[in-house]
Amino acid sequence: RIYAKDALDAEYFWCDPLPCDPK
Repeated sequence: RIYAKDALDAEYFWCDPLPCDPK
């Protein structure tokens, strides 16, 4: 199951330019 937190983390970590700070 995909959780919302995982989806958000994925967007933060894979945004450009990466890596981005999830905080």
